[in-house]
Amino acid sequence: MSRRGRVEEDDDAESPPWLAPASADHRRGTVVSSRKLNMWLLLLAGLLLLVIGLIYAQIAKPADDAPAYAGADGEVPLIRAPDTPFKIRPKDPGGLDLEGNNQSAFEAAGGLDPGGELNFDALPEEIVYVGDDPLYDVVGSIEAGYHAVWINRESIPWPQHLPAPDHQVTDLHQLEVLLSD
Repeated sequence: MSRRGRVEEDDDAESPPWLAPASADHRRGTVVSSRKLNMWLLLLAGLLLLVIGLIYAQIAKPADDAPAYAGADGEVPLIRAPDTPFKIRPKDPGGLDLEGNNQSAFEAAGGLDPGGELNFDALPEEIVYVGDDPLYDVVGSIEAGYHAVWINRESIPWPQHLPAPDHQVTDLHQLEVLLSD
């Protein structure tokens, strides 16, 4: 009798699938053939013999097996440094004698003028700042007192709420022409 009160002739129809016996196809894939099993056992036996042979070779070394660089008494000699100087200064070192003996960097760092000149009178109006961002490049350089050149590669209109750049170019070739004038 089933749960619903009907009498069924075949009780196997209601049994869950996990209780059904496995088919022959499912059992065939899990069995290892004797040929494959013998091959794996032979391979494992060969690896075991190899490991045992290596261990035996390490343990059964002859006691008189001294290194080839050892002396007659079997001791390894200590390597000693020579007592003479490693580097010897030549009598005539030669080389290039430079004027000022490379002291110009040290003199300039000390506040002396060794012949080089820095133009501390350069005015900000002689500096040109080139950039492609209206706010950070152009406005920033104008506020610093520099000439501003805006590279407008996309040909977008200038934001009206920002101060205008001194010049506007669309590529670096136009900038080269502008700077050469």
